[in-house]
Amino acid sequence: MTMVYLEDLLACARRSNFVVTALEVRDLAFLQGALRGAERQQAPVVLVVDAGGSDADHLAALLAAMEQAAQQSASPVVIHGSGISSLSEAVHAINHGCNSLGLDAALTAQASLCREVVKMAHDCGVPVLGRPGVGKGRADLETVLRESNCDGVELEVPPVPDGSSRSMEAVEVVCEDLACLEKDGRPPLLLVRGAGLSPPASLRQALQGRGVAWLGGGQEAAAQKCLAAANGDYDRFVAHLVEELAEAAAATAQGGGGAGQAEAARAMCRVWSPVEHLIIYNVSDLDEAGAETMMRDGRRILGAIPGVRQVFTGVAVKEEARYRYCWLVRFVHPDVIDSYRHHPDHVAFADNRFRPVAGDRISIDYQAFPD
Repeated sequence: MTMVYLEDLLACARRSNFVVTALEVRDLAFLQGALRGAERQQAPVVLVVDAGGSDADHLAALLAAMEQAAQQSASPVVIHGSGISSLSEAVHAINHGCNSLGLDAALTAQASLCREVVKMAHDCGVPVLGRPGVGKGRADLETVLRESNCDGVELEVPPVPDGSSRSMEAVEVVCEDLACLEKDGRPPLLLVRGAGLSPPASLRQALQGRGVAWLGGGQEAAAQKCLAAANGDYDRFVAHLVEELAEAAAATAQGGGGAGQAEAARAMCRVWSPVEHLIIYNVSDLDEAGAETMMRDGRRILGAIPGVRQVFTGVAVKEEARYRYCWLVRFVHPDVIDSYRHHPDHVAFADNRFRPVAGDRISIDYQAFPD
């Protein structure tokens, strides 16, 4: 299996009455443990990575590993970039593999900037969840969806003991929040953050049937347990960490009812598949060095456009080939075909640098067949 659409996965959860497992990924050990645990329970999973304020190179490398692992996983996977605080962070997250975004509270509160981020993401086929500020009321949840154009919200459940009076009050608040968000008949996309591995029993029934992903806090406890047991032995720490994280992931899937739901999710969810934009061409009034300079500039300019994963430029191995040069631009989603075509950086480069010298060309968009 490979990556799937978040909206499809949550719709499957709503129909089949389970809570989707969401797991934090900090590094390769967290990634391996999350997928190992999800696969043991045959559960779909949302992998959540902190994409806000992180080192850009580290995030790009981690997302590359996450995407590769998702393509090889038996479980349906969504890669959710959380904590986005700016437009540039959102573009970076999408261009490096996230197919779902979560904004931080500060960005969500800036309505005009938030709408700009959401429009960019939607142009790339990517849904966006906003996050209300701490202590905000129910009206603010409605505002997030109405004024920001976000597709849903990230809610937080306070860390209170299950079964206590405070726990019941928290459950009532969450249920009222969910009912408020659903009142227009269009269930929003929801990710709920809680302290425990899986939803407390008092909350589980309220979340099931609503299309929710649950991001618990059990992985941190698993990591601390391994750190204490390793006694300074790094190799032992890593080996035990992966297994502890896998057990925590499996417990989360079991507790939310997602165990055994991978097959149903595979049947319902569309595969998230990139598009290859291919151009083969010849140049006129431009020598080999000039063509090389144009392609080098194009890789830099076009590669920064939202939704562009990679720009490959090449020259034919055989000089007698019908077309001498090529562009191969990988888009994250079919929607990028249109947004890329109309993006001002692409328009300027194509009109001023490429089209005047590449009248003899063929351009075709391809999408891969799912495995």
